[in-house]
Amino acid sequence: MLINTSDDKQINIPIPILQRFSKTNSQIQENPRNKIILNIKVESSIVNKSIEFLQKLLSSDISIIPKPIPNGKIETYLNETECNFLKSISPLERQTILKFADDLSFDHLSNLMLASFACEFVGCTTQEFLKKCNINVEYTPELERDIQKQFDTIIKRN
Repeated sequence: MLINTSDDKQINIPIPILQRFSKTNSQIQENPRNKIILNIKVESSIVNKSIEFLQKLLSSDISIIPKPIPNGKIETYLNETECNFLKSISPLERQTILKFADDLSFDHLSNLMLASFACEFVGCTTQEFLKKCNINVEYTPELERDIQKQFDTIIKRN
């Protein structure tokens, strides 16, 4: 499957990755005459990082992430490949990887991003949340409500 990214690059997602990790694409068969091209609004660097991670994960068992995570420490439940991937990406990259994973129905990658967000932000005040995300804005009651709504959405999905 070919992906056209937001920065006008075209990236191939290998068939084994689609077959193992994508629910909607699990029936795709390798056929050079039958190229599927998707346009997604994600930068190529994020697509490449995600594909590299999923390629490494092909030879590993996928971790089962409990909901909720009892001790708030996601690393306890992940394999080495998953832990290293989370350590290598920023909170902003996690958000973009989540969009990419959702667009292609990569459920494990989506769940990993959501669980990592939940562990990082559960119990944070709004000010701590803004600081962790490196967001400098004027703090208002409207902003508080909007952040709480976004936070609740993340927690409910996880």
